[in-house]
Amino acid sequence: MSHIKSASVPTRSFLTLLLGVLLPLFLFARLARELQEDGGFTADKPVLLFVHRWATPRFDRAVVRLTNTAGVKIMPVMALLVSLGLWRTRRSRQAAFFFLSVAGSAAIMETVKRVMHRPRPSLWASPAPEKDSGFPSGHSMASVSFGLASTFLCWPTRWRGPVALTAGVYSLLIGLSRVYLGVHYPSDVLAAWTAGIAWTAGLHRVMFRSPAEPSLTDD
Repeated sequence: MSHIKSASVPTRSFLTLLLGVLLPLFLFARLARELQEDGGFTADKPVLLFVHRWATPRFDRAVVRLTNTAGVKIMPVMALLVSLGLWRTRRSRQAAFFFLSVAGSAAIMETVKRVMHRPRPSLWASPAPEKDSGFPSGHSMASVSFGLASTFLCWPTRWRGPVALTAGVYSLLIGLSRVYLGVHYPSDVLAAWTAGIAWTAGLHRVMFRSPAEPSLTDD
């Protein structure tokens, strides 16, 4: 029985590497190549126009408030507070992992934006306009890194289900909010999700011994 259990650890570790790092990286590379060769997906503009049909002034205000939670004025503060909380409870490695997940995600996003220089959509006047490059979506990448890092740290605890569900829904809503506001193409959001997942999962694999390591209970 112990032999079977020990054999399952490398299998689980390989699946984490494959699904959490290699597959997202492959998808991100395909999206980037699609953008460079063809200017993006043919479905980008139709999806934007379809989502825009649901726009109302009241909905605009609600979506802007939601999307701002993953912006530069709130997300870094949230990440810093969580990291400081972990550090003060003597979980220094967990604090470093959480902070680097979000900060590293932001650094990768800025680097890719400077390389790709993809213009943002201009199909209508957005209620929350942006001026920098559009690929990938910084809000989407930050939200998925924040959510996935939280899920990794809570995985050995009874909170893993609620945290994973909340993180997934939050990341999905942030991505949809960027499309709804007309400041990102759907492919920008998909690329951000894949890059954020690959970075956070890869960082966790490097900083912790195995996917099953009790991150919140072992320093």
